[in-house]
Amino acid sequence: MKSLSRALFLMLLLSPFASAEEEGGISMKARRFFNLYLSDPSELRLRALYQPKNAESEGPGEFDLLNGNVALELPVHLNDALFLRLGGEYDSRQNDFISVRGAPTALTSNNLHKGVLTAGAGLFLADNLLLTGVARPGIYSDLESSPKVDDVRLFWEGHLIYQINPGTQLVGGAAFNEVFDETPLYPVIGVRLLSESGAFRVNLTFPTEARLGYNLTTDTQVFGGYWISGDEYDLTIGARRFEAQLQDRRIGVGIQHWLGSGFNLRGEAGMSYQSELRFKTVAPGQFTDGELDPAPYLALGLGFAF
Repeated sequence: MKSLSRALFLMLLLSPFASAEEEGGISMKARRFFNLYLSDPSELRLRALYQPKNAESEGPGEFDLLNGNVALELPVHLNDALFLRLGGEYDSRQNDFISVRGAPTALTSNNLHKGVLTAGAGLFLADNLLLTGVARPGIYSDLESSPKVDDVRLFWEGHLIYQINPGTQLVGGAAFNEVFDETPLYPVIGVRLLSESGAFRVNLTFPTEARLGYNLTTDTQVFGGYWISGDEYDLTIGARRFEAQLQDRRIGVGIQHWLGSGFNLRGEAGMSYQSELRFKTVAPGQFTDGELDPAPYLALGLGFAF
């Protein structure tokens, strides 16, 4: 029986690259690469996350987090060696602050919104070498005031992927974003491993992801991992302007189950560990600035492959 990874990968790529299948062109190359490269090959992904009682490590501030995310990326075949990556993402983050006497903030709720377009490409330099990258222009704001230049961000990432054999890939490259507050540009180093049976896989992308997956059946995978993500938003609270820097560090386990050829369900639970929420003042005054205590989270997701 084919492995789950191979089956899911075929769902992702057969439609966009069908014209190259008979020629053994980009479809065959893309299958070999993305079978390992992507930890989740769904083209459309929806996710909802709930994380209660996020408390400052050295302060009385506390809030509940409700996060919703929808992301779409479609590969578009151009020729046997070149394809485009087109899509977008919307993310809504609602922080419901709990009123605590003596806390440095009187906030009751703060909503952060992210709207991003994805535009990129992939180019096969050789049968075992793929260069791929995307640019992500977007708006990061609380949408409480008129759009400003400071709301707009432009981030990017690029990877060079070398396939040693059908079960091993090396990944190198760079990323420019706001995951790390003081280091917007940083190198990316990774490895992808798939066991000979196809049941066990490893996705490591330093410094943001470490994921292990095991296929219980061809339709069901259990996984565990460590993920780092982050963004910065420009917002107005009262009469003051702030830059809200957030970083989520999560350790979790989950299960993903496919229903038919194009739909999957995903559940994940774990802990947020050493996450941060920093409100940096643009004008005098400060609300909160610091590391958050560990907090449990629960996430549910849907995935679609066209």
